[in-house]
Amino acid sequence: MALIKKFKEITRLDTAIAGGKGASLGEMTRAKIPVPHGFVILSSAFEKFLEETDLNVKIEAVLDSVNHKKIHTIENASEKIDALILQAEMPQDIATEIQKFFKNLNSKYVAVRSSATAEDSASAAWAGQLESYLNTTKENLLENVKKCWASLFTPRAIFYRFEKDLHKQKISVAVVVQKMVESKKSGIAFSVHPVTQDRNQLIIEAGFGLGEAIVSGQITPDSYVVEKRPRRIIDKNVQIQAKGLYRAENGGNEWRDIFKKQGGKQVLSDGEILELSEIILKIENHYNFPCDIEWAFENGKFYIVQSRPITTLRNNASQSSTEEFIVPRMRESMLTPVYWNAVLQTSQVVKKNYGKTLNVEYNFFFGGHMNTVIPKQEWDEVGEYIAERLVKDKGYFENIEEKTDSAKQEIEFFLKSIKEKDLSKLSFQNLVGLAEEIYSLFMKYDSASVFAWFVAGDILKEKIGVRLDIYGDDLDIIALPNEQTSASRMERDVLEVSLKEDPIEKMGKFLSEKYYWIPFGYDGPNAWDSKHFAQRIEEYRKNTDKTKRKLKEMIKREKDLKQKAKRVLADNKIDRDGHRLVHILQSTAVWTDERKMLEFQIFFWYSNILAELGRRYDLSVVQLKYLFTNELKRLEKDALKFKKIAEQRISKEFMTISNDGDIRIAEGAEKQKIKKIIERQSQKGDIRGNVACRGTETKYIASVKILRSSKECAKVQQGEILVATMTTPDYVPAMDRALGFITDEGGVTCHAAIVAREMNKPCIIGTKNATQILKDGNRVEMDVTTGAVKILK
Repeated sequence: MALIKKFKEITRLDTAIAGGKGASLGEMTRAKIPVPHGFVILSSAFEKFLEETDLNVKIEAVLDSVNHKKIHTIENASEKIDALILQAEMPQDIATEIQKFFKNLNSKYVAVRSSATAEDSASAAWAGQLESYLNTTKENLLENVKKCWASLFTPRAIFYRFEKDLHKQKISVAVVVQKMVESKKSGIAFSVHPVTQDRNQLIIEAGFGLGEAIVSGQITPDSYVVEKRPRRIIDKNVQIQAKGLYRAENGGNEWRDIFKKQGGKQVLSDGEILELSEIILKIENHYNFPCDIEWAFENGKFYIVQSRPITTLRNNASQSSTEEFIVPRMRESMLTPVYWNAVLQTSQVVKKNYGKTLNVEYNFFFGGHMNTVIPKQEWDEVGEYIAERLVKDKGYFENIEEKTDSAKQEIEFFLKSIKEKDLSKLSFQNLVGLAEEIYSLFMKYDSASVFAWFVAGDILKEKIGVRLDIYGDDLDIIALPNEQTSASRMERDVLEVSLKEDPIEKMGKFLSEKYYWIPFGYDGPNAWDSKHFAQRIEEYRKNTDKTKRKLKEMIKREKDLKQKAKRVLADNKIDRDGHRLVHILQSTAVWTDERKMLEFQIFFWYSNILAELGRRYDLSVVQLKYLFTNELKRLEKDALKFKKIAEQRISKEFMTISNDGDIRIAEGAEKQKIKKIIERQSQKGDIRGNVACRGTETKYIASVKILRSSKECAKVQQGEILVATMTTPDYVPAMDRALGFITDEGGVTCHAAIVAREMNKPCIIGTKNATQILKDGNRVEMDVTTGAVKILK
């Protein structure tokens, strides 16, 4: 019976003997992926060790005593098994074989990694549950192999085994021994972006030194998003790295400080990003599923040290965004002059109509979102002025309503006419003219009412305060009882038409026309067409009793919402002015709902026009969205020039827009000024990070518990938000109880992010300051659309 095999002798079918990690490394070696040489100590060696030392029966008896809901039973079992394995002597034939293979590797330093035979399947990832020992030498090789065997029974691994219902399966462990790459740069990559779940995007995270620093979440790495088709870098987030993990002089690892000049640089050059992307795609194409990959870079060459399936993608995730007419989530992808001008337009409307200056000085890209920096004093002054007008002057509000309705009618007429046009046959001038018209209609419609909504909402939050948390629905419970949300209305319509006797195809066509906006909604082209509606109607018709019950429940929920809204208002003793604001909020909430439908249609056709221009002048829709309409007009004369302008705007971290509409790249002193504004906001208590997982909602409200180490895990109660500098596998029992996670450090492939996606819990990472600002018991709001964390009064 073989005890050890070289990578080249192993395939992906050998998980049962080589574990997930070992099988993957063997498969990639055979596929000519650049994998450092190595071998796998097969699970048969571990089983032989247990048998010859009579440990198998003893370990099974210890595991039988575990109640995984009681942490102390897990810890006691782990201690006993660890002692049994580490104190037992390794059989001589196994030890001799391991030393022989190590000698043939001809490498002073190796990485020794555990590889469980049940790990990293398509439905579960052990996310670092087992141990790895980097920069291992001949002297501690056998000891580290035994430690890897013992790591199958660490508290976190035992807990995970029970939590994933794997304790009834036979689980063994193999050990990977691999030539150590002395990496100056290293990191993680996902062949499908794990947060946006866009299958046309891959993400690379990179740091200086060994990749363990990123995996453990102890540093916040650079991140680069690469579009697969066409192959290009679409987003870069460069971090300042103050420390790195490197090989110590006598083996093992040590932390070293990194000079600011080096630590603030982009870790991988653009050329290296694209070179690594090719390797990542080669791996994904070979396996034919999305992959989570660890990589290292030594002497100008990339090496792959691990690959496993991504286990946290939704089955119904949008397959791609390659179809250029799709408009993904606006908050994340519409960081374009269209939106910049909307902010500018709002500022100008405020100045003209309210006699106050709103100084929209900077817009900048930060954590994947557009942020507007407005001095708080100016915001307060304008807000107070508008609030007074909203409350006292009924005509002022009606005037806004009238303007919005007028613009809405114009848009609807325009949309009706554009549906009849064949864009491919229009001249360049006509296409640009349509783009201009859409642009101006959007500005006209959007800027007037949106301000009333935000001001009314902000003031009501101040009036209602923390009491609102009791009901858990934020302002929505008083904003939307007038009318349901568009999604709710749609669901009611589907249920109601299902109970009619009209032909299914006719009803499906009726719904798809009424909810025309849905095909280009938040999740892309997920089949919201007449065929899809027809299928749903057919399902509901199969069981009319169930359909009637569901419709009845929906109507009851709407009534309950209205009653709940009344209770909120009564309990908080809202005054007369407050009731006026409630009326405005409810009216503008309905506008907001209708605006969504119109905006999706506007951006759908705007994207269609840009797609047609792109086909003619070799630009992508994304590039064209970064151009103003006055620049689109000049595209015909010099497309290459404007392509470069768009790319420059896409790749830069900061851009500015002045009140006169001038847009430019922020460099030098101006860039430093923007950074100082961000720092000042952080010092004032603003917490903002990157969203690693959204969970099931857009916002979450709960109390926080700050954990300084995994020894404090017992502090976290069910439904609290866990806050830590970073998490490790030892935190998993507390993470299981927590509502969500917030960390100071880490990228989208750190431990906290991986576990959050596996548990489908909200997670905001890389805040830098959450553990300094937050205190135990603070009630916070996690906004997983923006990555912001707000302390509630």
